[in-house]
Amino acid sequence: MLTISLLIALILFLITGAVARGYHEKLHALAGQWFQAAQNDLNAGKTAAALTDLRNALAYEPTDPRIQFRLAQALIADGRDDEARSYLEGLLAHSPSDAEVNLELARIAAKSGNERDALRYYHGAIYGVWPDHPRQDRLNTRLELCRFLLARNDDAGADGELIALQSDLPGKNATPLHEQTAELFLKAGDARRALAEFRVVLNSPHAPAAAWKGAGKAAFTLGYFAAAEHYLQIATRLHQSNPEIAAELQSSRLVQQWDPYLRGLTAPEKWARTRHVFLAATARLKTCAKSSGIQLSAPRRPVQGKTKASPNAEAASASNGEANTANPLDLVALYQKARTLQPQLADWNLRGHPETIDAAMNLVFAIESATAQTCGQPAGLDAALLVLRKTMQSRER
Repeated sequence: MLTISLLIALILFLITGAVARGYHEKLHALAGQWFQAAQNDLNAGKTAAALTDLRNALAYEPTDPRIQFRLAQALIADGRDDEARSYLEGLLAHSPSDAEVNLELARIAAKSGNERDALRYYHGAIYGVWPDHPRQDRLNTRLELCRFLLARNDDAGADGELIALQSDLPGKNATPLHEQTAELFLKAGDARRALAEFRVVLNSPHAPAAAWKGAGKAAFTLGYFAAAEHYLQIATRLHQSNPEIAAELQSSRLVQQWDPYLRGLTAPEKWARTRHVFLAATARLKTCAKSSGIQLSAPRRPVQGKTKASPNAEAASASNGEANTANPLDLVALYQKARTLQPQLADWNLRGHPETIDAAMNLVFAIESATAQTCGQPAGLDAALLVLRKTMQSRER
């Protein structure tokens, strides 16, 4: 009787196990069917239907992380971030290193403007576990983080992330990644690293046309005007030009043509260039004053308690950089300085006093800056002189 009882119990146990397995397999199959239906609805853009399907799937498999994650993504697509966050935080509690969950939480935080949480989750995604293509996914996530930081005007933070990304870029078959990195470096204000990345792209067999334009802008920002002209010329030929690119190309050419500080120039060439840009700036000053109704020859009131400076003293103050600190709207003062300094630009004086070139260029830069504030941004040589002024200031820092 005991043996028979044991056999009956065993048979019942096996039957119960089989029934339970069949039941769970049925639940799993139904969950899979609803999950697949949800995938099809999402691919077709039917978010509401997909949400219903996923909730049905979750009813059959309530602890399945795959269904919970897809439901959270569908909720995000439907604009229900708070509901999605609750699912994602639950998933993250069980698997803190899940990169995909971290990324979705980072996007929710970024959308709400919570930079601290966004940074935390983005870094969790970058250093987390990716299921399929970990290196590619890490790079794409860091690029997304950089765009988020740039959108919040955090150029320094974006530049730091880009430097970290740059060290992880593959050497081959990664032209699009190098191009994206270069563009972001340029937006972050790191033109030097941007140019280095653009040059990697340009060395590839089929460099995209936009890379020539980007390299030209980076070189122009750095004051590498010969390189900028080369890159921008090719960009223009490849139909990558626009008014800004055309202006930068023109300025690159004009700076090289008239910069008296360019290496390799003879003394007479420096003198001739200085006189040319000085006369151009003076002409710009006169035109600006006329259009603004300013009488350049009007007498100026002496400052109480001070005697009027001699012409030689005014010229000396220009050579000491006083022109750069003058009131940018005081066109009359700049004009008087120009009249005082102009006779000293003759060859006989420049031969014995080469420092007069610095005095003249300081005054040229001051005039161009003042007239730009008074009469708006110029074009042609005047615009090129403003570019040269900015470049020289950045090099002195």
